[in-house]
Amino acid sequence: MEQKIGSRGRNVDGFLTGLVGIRFIRRWGWFVFLSILLNTVCSYYIPDLVSSTTYRATLQVQVHAVAGTSVQGKATTAFFASLLQSPGVLDLALTRLHAYPQFKAYVLADLQNGRVTATVVKNTNIVQLVGYAGSSRDAALIVSTVYNALVQNIQKDRAQVIEAINAHLNAELEQVQAAMLQTATTLEQLKAVKQTTSSQYSLLANQYGAQKQRLLEINTGLATLKHEGYDNLLGVISPTPAVATLPAAHATKDERLALSPLVGLIMGLGGVFVASRFSASRLEEGRKRTLVFSFPPVVVIVALGSYLVLNAGCALLMPIFPLLGLIGAIAINLVALLFWRISFALPLYVLVASPSIALSLSSGILSRLYIGNMLFALIICIWLLRIVLPQRKSRQILLDRSLFVPLLCLMLVGLSSIIYSHIFPDPNVSYQYPHSTVSIMLVNVSEMMILVGLPMFLAIVPGLIRSSRDAYLLLLSFVGVGMLYALGCIFAVPLGLHSKEVILGVLRPEVFGAESSALGSLILLFGSLAITQTLYASHWRGQLIWGVLSLLFCLGVIMSFGREAWIGLFLAIFVMIALRTRNWFVLLVVLVPFVLLLIPGVSDFFNPERTYGSDRVKIWQDAITIWLKSPYMGVGAGNFQFFDRIYGSDKVGVAHNQYLQMLAETGIQGLFCLIWILVAVGVKALKGFNAARSPLGKSIALAYIGYYVSILFGGFFTGIFIPSAAAGGGTGPFVVASCRWLLLGLVLSIPIWEQQGKEQPAAMTPEEKMEPPGVAPLHS
Repeated sequence: MEQKIGSRGRNVDGFLTGLVGIRFIRRWGWFVFLSILLNTVCSYYIPDLVSSTTYRATLQVQVHAVAGTSVQGKATTAFFASLLQSPGVLDLALTRLHAYPQFKAYVLADLQNGRVTATVVKNTNIVQLVGYAGSSRDAALIVSTVYNALVQNIQKDRAQVIEAINAHLNAELEQVQAAMLQTATTLEQLKAVKQTTSSQYSLLANQYGAQKQRLLEINTGLATLKHEGYDNLLGVISPTPAVATLPAAHATKDERLALSPLVGLIMGLGGVFVASRFSASRLEEGRKRTLVFSFPPVVVIVALGSYLVLNAGCALLMPIFPLLGLIGAIAINLVALLFWRISFALPLYVLVASPSIALSLSSGILSRLYIGNMLFALIICIWLLRIVLPQRKSRQILLDRSLFVPLLCLMLVGLSSIIYSHIFPDPNVSYQYPHSTVSIMLVNVSEMMILVGLPMFLAIVPGLIRSSRDAYLLLLSFVGVGMLYALGCIFAVPLGLHSKEVILGVLRPEVFGAESSALGSLILLFGSLAITQTLYASHWRGQLIWGVLSLLFCLGVIMSFGREAWIGLFLAIFVMIALRTRNWFVLLVVLVPFVLLLIPGVSDFFNPERTYGSDRVKIWQDAITIWLKSPYMGVGAGNFQFFDRIYGSDKVGVAHNQYLQMLAETGIQGLFCLIWILVAVGVKALKGFNAARSPLGKSIALAYIGYYVSILFGGFFTGIFIPSAAAGGGTGPFVVASCRWLLLGLVLSIPIWEQQGKEQPAAMTPEEKMEPPGVAPLHS
């Protein structure tokens, strides 16, 4: 009888759900139809981007005075490239072009705005001069005229040109001579300690040969400028320009019309989703909330109108590339979804941010921005609008004072060191890159983004993670992206994921731009979560699944060939097992793998005569030398790279030591703040582990404690906790390090969602009460 009543109740529930669905379609179906119609009509009436056939003529100009394969050589070749596009040369060429009827209407701006370009061919002394026109004859005439104008300009100002080239070559001559002296000294030192068979000696010997060859090339170039005439400075590889046809853009109207209904449907459903969030609802007795279909408020009209405008904007993008409209529609609705379902924001960030390092947004300055930066900005907006502003009157503490105070002190110390470096710069240091035009201000901004942005995760994560399901979803995203890194290491050979670094004849894996110990440490971060899930799994199936994943993560760390990561893995496993079992004798079992390091072949990874890395002591000495230049204020946060080129003997740009890097850049107070933060983080994580009540909370806190121990050790070899902009890559170090801070933020959120799970058990749906597979019940 009860089964019949239950079956009848389910039928009634299904009928009422369908009825609500019909009412929903009756209420919002008109908007979905209007959205599809709007996008289709716009695509029909918006014309294609019509362009006529264009011809491109290319003339390769060779600079005979330089070899063009070094920094200053490239600068000399680039000098001629800029001279080809200078107003003086183009104006002289324009005067000659006006003799032809088809060029009568040309002005100087026409040549400067894309008609004529000159670029240096990478690693050569060749300048590629390119001209565009409506016919092949006109394009060839443009580049030939510009080149002849350059020749005439050099004849007119030959002395000035020769002086500029001489300056470039003499500057490089001094640089190469100093580098050769340093290399020769290091080679003599290695000979004295009988390390002539080491890989370091072989690398330095090859480097010395290359420097010697470059010195010969420079002296030849200087002799050419001194004794030969102007005619031998430049030449063309072929006197006849190579002409290529650039076809006109094809019509995309049919493709746009085919995609328009899909784009309109996505935008329509997105608009309905947003608008329905503002609709009134009531809670019927014994049932979920049901929509009340009253006249929509003003905010709904604004939301729907905004979506129609954005829909038309997607249609405007489609003539450029038809798929742009579809991509734009998906991106708009993804942002809207994250604003309403804030629990998805952080998992999406974890899945996308770190891999995005392998793909920058653009070229030039924007090449140092990544998708992870855009997602971080979006998450900040979501956090401010959905969490901070609504709770501003409650005066809720966003971050515990024990962490906030040392973090704030480090930010102020870093900012003061930057300001001090601008007020009192070192006269011997050039605060700029020899191979880039990136300003020192951008470097300082990147550094402050690291010092300010990373700690923000400690306030953002507890605000966005409000339930155990949110925490478990974030944990799964960590494991998911971590498995990509681990499998990339394991199958690096068949996938071709290698860096240029070789250790004992083996190419080190490079996955999503990370390699060596940086890659191993990142895999260890993700693997720690899998290991602790294994330790706390309540069913044999969960233990089996998480155990296999843990083994894959451990294998990935080993295959990264990062020695610091290896030791960090052993330390993390030891601490996690010891805290879980409360048996410190497990140290004897975990230390057994260290015996493997005594086996020939494996022990060679720590042999300075067979591998590189023995120069770390010299790099650390350089860091001390740089610190002594400004022991109290430091040389400026992120400025280590500039000082290392002047005062360093190895010139690697970083200290390969978290503590010495912070000491050199921010002074004694910076190192004090770093140690203060590390102690505060360790104490907070340990308290969080002891206070956690659920197996999920215990496992997350324990995972961070294990990884925290590897951070303390790894800090002696790399900037693992708070990276420096000196590491290069623009905002890349911030994106990579953000996962470490995000996990710490997840630990800080444990008391929040455990407490909410106790206070509101009745408000949870049966789905929310379902425990994750393989994990003990989430609530005690």
